[in-house]
Amino acid sequence: MKISDSFRAHFLREILTPLVLVLLITSLGAGYAVYWATSKSNAEAAARQHHIIQTSLSQSLSEMIIQHRSLALWQPLARHVQHTPPDQAWLDQNVGAWLSGMFGHQRVYILRSDGQPVYQWENGRSVRRDTCHASRSGCTYRSQPRRSQPENTP
Repeated sequence: MKISDSFRAHFLREILTPLVLVLLITSLGAGYAVYWATSKSNAEAAARQHHIIQTSLSQSLSEMIIQHRSLALWQPLARHVQHTPPDQAWLDQNVGAWLSGMFGHQRVYILRSDGQPVYQWENGRSVRRDTCHASRSGCTYRSQPRRSQPENTP
């Protein structure tokens, strides 16, 4: 049995073309739905992660403030820092090693009110006060109040 040309044209025009269009529109709709769902899911996951990180950093900062405040208000530390020269062995044991071992601090600095170091501890060991590193000079500079410069000054 031979299919007539008019039947083929009718089949293509009336059945196959609408079917392909419906499948194409359905595929595009499904693709868009998947894209929208994943975008929304990613945005919600990013927001959750941001909140978790913000909460974690806030808690860490609060803990560090408490640690430093308790150390700053500790009377034996105030007495030992006032000695000239400061008792290096006592500071190593009771400040540097303690903050490093207990809280994992890698760098500990005690500065005078003028920003000059009284005690320095870096990476598990005490550092001599006359040793100068770029990172510490930046710390000393930042501890001093900033002065505004005139606009025409470079």
